[in-house]
Amino acid sequence: MTDVSQGPGGPSDAGGPSGTSGPSAPSQGPGDQRPSGQGRKSQTSTSSGSAHPDRDRTGGFTALGERAVHAWRSFRLVEAEFEAPGGERFSRTFLRHPGAAGIVAIDGDEAVLVRQYRPVMGREVLEIPAGTLDRPGEAPAACAVRELAEEAGARAAHWEHLATYGVAVGISDEQLHLYLATELTFGEREADGIEEQTMTVERLALADVPAAIADGRLADSKTIIGLLMARDRLG
Repeated sequence: MTDVSQGPGGPSDAGGPSGTSGPSAPSQGPGDQRPSGQGRKSQTSTSSGSAHPDRDRTGGFTALGERAVHAWRSFRLVEAEFEAPGGERFSRTFLRHPGAAGIVAIDGDEAVLVRQYRPVMGREVLEIPAGTLDRPGEAPAACAVRELAEEAGARAAHWEHLATYGVAVGISDEQLHLYLATELTFGEREADGIEEQTMTVERLALADVPAAIADGRLADSKTIIGLLMARDRLG
């Protein structure tokens, strides 16, 4: 793996999501998808408009209400009450989460990753750039543009929505919006947060992804899902 704080194109003068000289936020959000382009495998849209009919099935269960147990800046612990198809009532405790965006940034035949300290794990983890939707009114696509610039110092001319999935459906309602970002230019990182100050940017060849998963170099779920989907999409 090689440090890539500056890419082959040199520093970029592209603006952020609202800039005029660089790429703007992806024109498509989680509910849209651009044509996959030459050399890429065609893919069925993952948009909400064409979602599989089984996606929103409740199985006859009804949500009756919930109360907040504790609230943090972006997350809430709640206790919710439900009614089963047979009329039984029960409660469950879980996290309400605003969601997050993850970016599979591909430069040539390599993925641009970040290595950062994760307090929960007690160690550094190699991951795709990502961030929580913790800014009021910010769409997942705009969050993806911002996080790629902050963490990797990169901007992408082409964006494609890969998938939106539940991160830990037994304990949280967090949805992770995955994007594929290509045609990258690199500039200065815009680190935000204590962990990001010591974050390093690294590369991993797409051909090495299966081995990196097997030997534990890649142990983060969004990173594994995103890189495997990107390999399939890019052929």
